[in-house]
Amino acid sequence: MELAKTFKLVSEQMLGELELIKAGPSELKGRSREIVLKRFLVPFVPTDMSVCSGVVMSTGGKSGEIDLIVHDKKGFSLFRPLIQHYSESAKPVPVETVYAVVEVENYLDADTTSKCLERIRRVKELRKVAYYEQSGAIVHTVKLYGKEWEYFPTLGIVFAFDGDLQKIHEVLSRVNCPLEQGIDLVCVLAKGLITCYNSKNDVLVFPPEPGLELVFREGSPEENLRILYLMLTRIFSQAWTRPIRVMDYLRV
Repeated sequence: MELAKTFKLVSEQMLGELELIKAGPSELKGRSREIVLKRFLVPFVPTDMSVCSGVVMSTGGKSGEIDLIVHDKKGFSLFRPLIQHYSESAKPVPVETVYAVVEVENYLDADTTSKCLERIRRVKELRKVAYYEQSGAIVHTVKLYGKEWEYFPTLGIVFAFDGDLQKIHEVLSRVNCPLEQGIDLVCVLAKGLITCYNSKNDVLVFPPEPGLELVFREGSPEENLRILYLMLTRIFSQAWTRPIRVMDYLRV
């Protein structure tokens, strides 16, 4: 019961802050929305992770500016001497340390969904290769998207304060790309969530798995935040990163 009250209070606070943001200077609105969501996320990510804004980089390219990046704190700390002179919004975050990226929107419709999809796809196409080889009899892997991975793939999430669930669902239903390159979860705070559904077990599935139906689930703001919290804590509890070869970036 107390947990339900907590999410009700948090959702009311977030929506109230959004109304204040709408009345503020237009040039600050985007960053203010990110701050509101970041304040919600930070207490719920594990202590070995951090949340920032910036650009995801790899040894072969980089993304555009990303609203929020959830990354491994220890792995990222290795790069601090190399990136200390960058501004906060342009801070490069090595893709090998990245667990998830989040695009934050005020209102999500077909057009903004397509734009978010392209930004997230660009991040997911960055290859995670700057790792030391795993040695020994035991190789650490994780199973996501119906595949076995020797590293933790980057998750792609879209969070909006309001939006049209039907139009968002239509755009995502037409996407023709591998599961691991698309948007994994959409949370529209005022309306509901869009993710995969396992009818056999009657559960929402995040990240998506092969053969499952993409659905939208309408709900109250507090319900949507609670489900988002449960999904994120479950997947982040499985996240890990391999030791990173910083020298690979020095050659770029």
